[in-house]
Amino acid sequence: MVSVLGTGDVRAGGAHGCDPWALWGAVRAGGGARGGFTLLELVMVLLVVGVLLGVSLPTLRPFVSGREVHAAAGEMVAMTRLARSLAVSEARVYRLHVDLELHELWLSHEELPEDEAVPVPVARPIVLPGDVAVYWEADDETLRRGYVRFYPNGRSDPGVFELVGRRGEPVLVAARSASERYAVREAAALGLGGVR
Repeated sequence: MVSVLGTGDVRAGGAHGCDPWALWGAVRAGGGARGGFTLLELVMVLLVVGVLLGVSLPTLRPFVSGREVHAAAGEMVAMTRLARSLAVSEARVYRLHVDLELHELWLSHEELPEDEAVPVPVARPIVLPGDVAVYWEADDETLRRGYVRFYPNGRSDPGVFELVGRRGEPVLVAARSASERYAVREAAALGLGGVR
């Protein structure tokens, strides 16, 4: 005879007439704790999550639009830094072409005639988002030719680019002098209310 913790004979049901293994089988079969979620519960959770997303997305849209403008300004600054770096390291003039109609920026070498300028293979063209308006302020010659020059001595044509998203908040990318690097600037620091 085997006795478990003084309950008596297990085969005979113990001292209290209860088989512990039978009790364990009842718990596992669903008589006690449940093992998962029903399909109805899962559908209800997905429905609640869907409604919450549907309500919250329109309020987040302006935040996403503002981020697009700042991301485009960051890409523009990166392209100007690349142009400056290439001009200094290769001792040649680089052009940053600005196509306001196509919302595109791209680099070329100065040796090429204006109508045959092709993008430099090391830099992919930047296409700005369609909902970002771009305004450009520079001297008349720079605006007429449609590009900013970067020289081997580290200087460049000065100018101000204003990027405006759906919310109307301007982000300025500017170099006010030939020796200044292009960077994202505050309109108040430049003494401007904006380019427009």
